Amino acid sequence: MCPDNSSADGDPPTEVWELWEVVDHDGTELAFFPASQKHSRDSLEPHAKLIWTVQATGADDALQKRNDFLGWGPYKPIPLRND
Repeated sequence: MCPDNSSADGDPPTEVWELWEVVDHDGTELAFFPASQKHSRDSLEPHAKLIWTVQATGADDALQKRNDFLGWGPYKPIPLRND
């Protein structure tokens, strides 16, 4: 692995993403974010449980892999508005 997380053979850089679960009296919540976002992890409830990690080349890739893991079907990015 190269310093920018790309492989020596030129594959795109990847980043680790984490899926966390919080179960409380209101139900179950999921949080999904890059592992590098310490502030996101710090904002989780103390009883949050890390349930899955994945390497992804970007947000769209990570979100599709999350959907695959959870059985949610294809990830459909929200189109950006050009006002």
